[in-house]
Amino acid sequence: MAQGLPRSTALRQEACRWLQTQKIVRPGRTTLRDIISAAREAALQQVYSLLFDRLAPGQREQIDALLVVPAAPEMAACTEIDSPSRSRLEQYKTLPRKESPEAVLAVLARLVAIGGLGLAILPVLAEVHPATRRLLAKCGYHYEVWSLRRFAPPKRYAIVLCFLQSALGETTDAIVEMQDKLITAIHNKARERREDRLLATDEARRRAVEVLEELGTLVLDTSIPDEKLRERIFAQLPSADIDQLVIDCRQLQAGDDGSHLGFVTHWYGYTRKYSPQLLEIMPFQFAQDLALGQAVTHLKEINRDQKRKLTAEAPTSFLPRRWMKYVIGKDKADSMTISRPYYEMALLTTLNERIKSGDVTVAHSRRWTDFENYLIPRTIWDVERKRHYASLGLPLDVEVYLAKLKDHLAAVTTEVDSHMPGNAAVTINAEKGEFHLVALKGVDKPDEVETAKDLIQSRLAQTDLVDVLIDMDNETDFLRHFLHCGGPSRLPVAERRRNILAALIAIGCNLGPQRMAVASGLSVREISEAADWYLTEDALKAASIDLVNYASNLPLSPIYGRGASCSADGMRFMCH
Repeated sequence: MAQGLPRSTALRQEACRWLQTQKIVRPGRTTLRDIISAAREAALQQVYSLLFDRLAPGQREQIDALLVVPAAPEMAACTEIDSPSRSRLEQYKTLPRKESPEAVLAVLARLVAIGGLGLAILPVLAEVHPATRRLLAKCGYHYEVWSLRRFAPPKRYAIVLCFLQSALGETTDAIVEMQDKLITAIHNKARERREDRLLATDEARRRAVEVLEELGTLVLDTSIPDEKLRERIFAQLPSADIDQLVIDCRQLQAGDDGSHLGFVTHWYGYTRKYSPQLLEIMPFQFAQDLALGQAVTHLKEINRDQKRKLTAEAPTSFLPRRWMKYVIGKDKADSMTISRPYYEMALLTTLNERIKSGDVTVAHSRRWTDFENYLIPRTIWDVERKRHYASLGLPLDVEVYLAKLKDHLAAVTTEVDSHMPGNAAVTINAEKGEFHLVALKGVDKPDEVETAKDLIQSRLAQTDLVDVLIDMDNETDFLRHFLHCGGPSRLPVAERRRNILAALIAIGCNLGPQRMAVASGLSVREISEAADWYLTEDALKAASIDLVNYASNLPLSPIYGRGASCSADGMRFMCH
């Protein structure tokens, strides 16, 4: 149990719960604390010994090498997120602050380094409870290498192993999240470029009409000789403006297809900085015969062979319909061609979408791992299932269980049907297929209840609510919390206390300022201003604390308990 609940607070709560169920008198606080601390330390020592004994000498040397801080002459080039003045273990604790291709490559290199050690995926780690692994991993993040070196070897190695497993998962998640942000940013920029293009198209259309009007005016002007016409046109319309207008007119002719995907390849070179390493290194897991997995494998093979080109043999069944017209085209011989920039952008985008939907998982990840990894392992569940079903008296075969349920339902239905004709509480309408239950009559209260009610009411002093609040203010001075909430005021303190008290009753009893003004003789404005300016949330909380503290310190009445001198309405208002 101590391994499953390694934290002292949780272990103490579980110990108190066990003592209560076993009807054992709880020992003193310090005694219980010592017992829990001893059990917790013994459980951790077992984990330390388990992990230490399963390590080979070479693996212990690898861990020791992670705790070495390089000397100054050995400080070579470092990545964006790794500092050469820190040990390798310390470098695994930091993540990039901003996503970029360079940051993705650096984190991919870290993923290869952690995975290459082979320490984060040792089978013995699965024998340690996840809660204990999380606790030891947190210690690895917290302690510096100098502190880790001072620990005993079993404890030091156990902390580093759990830290490496946690760092492997965090690094994997960081790569997926960075890739998602980069692709999302590219699509957002493509949408912005399309919007700019649409605005430029509208401007080009307007400018084309103006230029056509000017050209037509010059051409139709008979006073301009033909040999001078070209000179006059360029004098009025510069050649550079006409060249830009021709380009804009071609874009007008191409039109807009209503999608931004045609613009995403502008950032193809940006994604190529990291996409080959991403597809090669990341441990993506695809469902069997998933077309996207075949496409990733095909593209990885092409990336490895620099001379190989993307041909029509590439898998395309994974492509969503919106990408088809951009990825697949026709050449002059009417043969199918594939645009590699669009193909890779479509693959990266679809990969992100499938990871979020759960169709694609990532090994060693915390967030994007296979759903089966969150469940009890099947080997353990098969044993536990038999034990639990035996204790519940249930069959393992679901068909047998359903057959028993059907038999039980048939028996209950038969018994109900047998009593239905003589049941006066139910009426059946066969034509409408409905049944109605007869309304039950209320049961008269026993005389003892009425006698007890009258006795309690006779013993309680009938005090007005206003008097109760005034008495409470005299005892606790709780109205002081409201006096300074609205800032400086020209009203005397006594008048402000009066208005605040009226506002409290108006709001607390749901009377409203209008009815409270009629009952108290104050003006609606005075009550409304007090409610708006003085009844703040902080003041109400502070006043409630004073009242609760006062009520908890009242002496117990031999008959009615605490606060017997207050009326029932007054106590309800104070608690509210």
